[in-house]
Amino acid sequence: MENWKDVLTDKIENMAQGKEMNDFRSVGIKFTHIFNSLIDNATGKVEGIIKTQQLDSEYSFYILNYGLILKNENDSILVYRDLGNDKTQQLGKITFEEGFAMFKADSNIPGTTLTKTNLKSGKYILGEKNIETLFKLAYWKMIEK
Repeated sequence: MENWKDVLTDKIENMAQGKEMNDFRSVGIKFTHIFNSLIDNATGKVEGIIKTQQLDSEYSFYILNYGLILKNENDSILVYRDLGNDKTQQLGKITFEEGFAMFKADSNIPGTTLTKTNLKSGKYILGEKNIETLFKLAYWKMIEK
C-alpha cells in the first residue's frame, strides 16, 4: 500500500493544478507546457514531425499524423484524439466547476490498453498526470508499436 502521506500530497498537488486552469486559454497554456516538456529531448532532431497550432477556439498537438485537439465549446472544452486518415475520436470534456478544471472521460475509448492507466469513465480534477495520460491516448499507436 502506498504511503498515505504521498497519496495525500499527490491529491493536493492535483487540486492545485486543477485550480490554476479556469478558462480555455489557461487550459491550452497548461497543455502546451506539458507537450513541450514531453518533446523537449526530441526537438531539433525531428524537424517537420512535430506540429502545434493555437487558434482562437482550438489548440492542437501533433506528432506525425496523430494528435490531441482541444476545442472551445461555450463553457466547456472538447478533447479529441486524431487517429490519422481523417478519423477523430472524442476522449472527453473539460468543464469548470467549483473553481476547478474537471475532466469527464468518455465511457468507451476503444483501441488501446492505455485506457487501463488512470482515466476510466468518470470525472476528475484535471492535473498534470491526467493531461499526460491524454497525450498517451493521443499517441497510443506510436507507443504500442
